[in-house]
This record gives sequence, C-alpha cells and structure tokens, in this order.
Amino acid sequence: MKKKKISIDILLAIILTFGLFVAMSENEYVKLAGDLIYVGVLLTLVVIFIFIALFRRLFTVNMYRDYVIKKGNHYANIFPIFKPHIVSKSSIYQVRVKLYSGWFEKPAGMSKTDEVQILNQVNKLFGFNYGLPRIDWKKFKMVHKNSIRIGIKLGNKKGRVEVHAYMRDDDFTNSYRIGYIDWENNVPKYVDIRLYLNSGYVWMAGYEDYGASFFGMITKKKYGYFLSKPYFGGKAPAFTDMALTMITNKVK
Repeated sequence: MKKKKISIDILLAIILTFGLFVAMSENEYVKLAGDLIYVGVLLTLVVIFIFIALFRRLFTVNMYRDYVIKKGNHYANIFPIFKPHIVSKSSIYQVRVKLYSGWFEKPAGMSKTDEVQILNQVNKLFGFNYGLPRIDWKKFKMVHKNSIRIGIKLGNKKGRVEVHAYMRDDDFTNSYRIGYIDWENNVPKYVDIRLYLNSGYVWMAGYEDYGASFFGMITKKKYGYFLSKPYFGGKAPAFTDMALTMITNKVK
C-alpha cells in the first residue's frame, strides 16, 4: 500500500487555519502558544537561510574577488583556504587573473636565500586536489599531493612573470610554463586560463601550444577540494604587498 504524501497546498492550508484559529481565540494560553510557534517558525526560517548561504559559499567555485597578500605573509586574509568539491569529468573551469605592480617588482630587502627562493617558486593562485586531504600529523599540516595548481613564477626578466601549471602526483612534482604576463605601460590586464577536466588539459589564452596535461590525476578520484584563495609560496613569504583580482567560473 502506497503512503500518501501531503502536498504543499494542504500544509499551507493547515498553517493558515491554525493561524486564524489563534487570531480569533480569546484564550490567553492559545494566543501564547501561537506566538511561540510563530517565533519558532521565523527563527527556523532564519537558520535555514543562513545555512543555505553558508553552504553555497562553501561549495561554490564561481567567485569575483580582489586579494592583497600583505608583505611577510603567504595568504590573503580571506576564509576559507580550501573548499570541498565533486569532480565532474565534463567540467570546464575558467580563471581570469589581473596582477598589479607588486608582482613585477624585483625582490628587495631580504636574504639572498629568500631572494633565490622567490625567483624560483611557483606562487599558487587556484587549483584542485583529488581525493581526501592528507595530513602530516607530526608537523600537523596538510600534505600537498594529487593536485593541479595554476601559479605565477616571478622569473628574472623585468616587467614579465611566467604562468605555470604546477602538478603533484603522489611524490612526483612538475611545473609547466603555460604562458607569460607582461607589465605594459603600468596598466594591469586580465589573462584567461582554462582547465578542461574532460580531457585533463590546462592552457592560457594566447599560449595554447604551451598547455599541459594532468589527465592521469583526474582518473583516480571523483571528489576532492579546491584552493579558494591565492598563496604566495613556496617557503618565502611576499616581499611586498601583492595585489590581484581573480574571477573563477565553472563554464560547463
């Protein structure tokens, strides 16, 4: 025997009938009970609204945001750092990045070791990890494995930085240059980078031939998490305030 479902119309009719009964009643206890139920319903709706807003913020990939990584820091002070994500092999993600003057300056006022580190490290902007987070309990920090990152390498040429696809598959790490960004006439400009999960490929507009493949990683897990705010590092922190604008969208 099939169970009958109560429709929304019937539920609303019951609520309205109860409301009319409470409004017309002269019994103080009935009125008090009605007021308590009314307040309870309002509070429940507020909690549900807040929960939905937080849930969408936690899981959404689509963002438009300005970031500033302060001198001496690694992260822009925006929460959270990582967000959970379900990987779809047909998905396409686009990242639009605009870098400001700090990214094109030469490192200054730091040790030679940090200067060498800064010129060689790939500073991560956006990316995905596949599978559950791995934690090094001895150092109590997350281990960066099975991941793809889009990042910036400052390089040695004045007024130019390199865009890299930085990949780590278990203990194997590699970095592929997929394009350049030039600082022209002191005017920041957007560059477009795309990640194709259906083909496991990443490229930057205008430099399609520089693209890199990460198909081997996406075939392992269908769930994971993504980096939701930029990270300056490697080991060396920002040597000046590093400002950027980043727009991330799930195109498909």
